[in-house]
Amino acid sequence: PIPQPIASSLIPLPPMMNCLFLAALAAIAALAIASSDVEVIVYNGPQKCSNKGDEKPTKVEPDYVVGLHFTVTVDESSSGSRETIGKKIESSHDMGIAPSFTVGQGKVIAGLDQGLIGLCKGSSAYIIVPPHLAYGRMGKPEQGVGSDATLRYDVEIIDIQPPVPNDFVKIDDNKDWKIGKDEAKRY
Repeated sequence: PIPQPIASSLIPLPPMMNCLFLAALAAIAALAIASSDVEVIVYNGPQKCSNKGDEKPTKVEPDYVVGLHFTVTVDESSSGSRETIGKKIESSHDMGIAPSFTVGQGKVIAGLDQGLIGLCKGSSAYIIVPPHLAYGRMGKPEQGVGSDATLRYDVEIIDIQPPVPNDFVKIDDNKDWKIGKDEAKRY
C-alpha cells in the first residue's frame, strides 16, 4: 500500500498570515537583490589614503574630479549572454586619453560612481558593477552590452582634484535657478 498524507498534520494558515508570509518573502528577496552591490578589488598601489587640509587630494570622494584610465569588459559573473563574457566594451587606452569627471554626479553609470569613492591616487582596481547599477535589462546593444550584464572596470587612478566651488548656489538666494539683479548685488 502507498502511504497517504495525513491531512491533520497540515495546519492551514489564516488568509492574513498567508499575506504576511508572502510579504516577508518578497522583502527578503528584495533585500538580497539590493545587497548585490559594487565590488572593489584594489590589486596595485595604495589601499589607504586620506585628504588632509590644503594638501593635494589623494582619495576619491564625492564631488571630487578624478582622472583615470579604464578598460571595461563584461564580467564572468554576468547572468547575461555567455557569448559576451570577457568582451571589451570600451577602453581609455584605445582613445589615447585619460578622461576626467566629477564623481557622484551621474556623469557615468551609478556603479562606477560608487566604486571609485575611496580609491587612492596611483591605485589600480577592479570595479565589478551588477546590472542594476550598470545598464540593467535594457543593456547597451550598440556597444555589445546585453541585457542584465555585469561589468568589470579595470581602473587606474591618475589624478584627483578637489571639488570646484559652485558660487551659483550661493548667489541664487530664492533657488529659482536664475540670478536677479538684487541677488547679484547682495553677493
